[in-house]
Amino acid sequence: MTDCIFCKIIAREEPAHVVFEDEQVLAFLDIHPVRTGHTLIIPKPHYSYFEEMPAELMAHIATLAQRFARRMMTIYQPMRVGLIISGTDVPHMHAHVAPMHQKYDVTSARYITSPNPTFALPPRAATADLSREAARLKAAFAGGR
Repeated sequence: MTDCIFCKIIAREEPAHVVFEDEQVLAFLDIHPVRTGHTLIIPKPHYSYFEEMPAELMAHIATLAQRFARRMMTIYQPMRVGLIISGTDVPHMHAHVAPMHQKYDVTSARYITSPNPTFALPPRAATADLSREAARLKAAFAGGR
């Protein structure tokens, strides 16, 4: 898709802090992270919804997300790592892998009790911070496991 920001990132027409890439997927840091290290994993072919994807590609993304989670547990020492499959803000399937330091870092509107909740993006991360964390995650992948 010519107007998809994630397709442009894959084509290197838009910048991203890439932490992993293979022939099927690209993983990069979210510029509005819930927590430091918040990573997006996207398929290189454009799929608007995860249910459109071949099961093998979805399994590859899930396996990679688990590898990220293991490394994030070591690097960031969160209480857990959350995985969310999304596609609402950008209509290109993406998996969020985010360290969770508090119970509600990654949550659902189902648990919100106020009648008129408002939502806002987390603050945009500084480029230097994203570069530092991308280097840490890349190094963790280079180390194996």
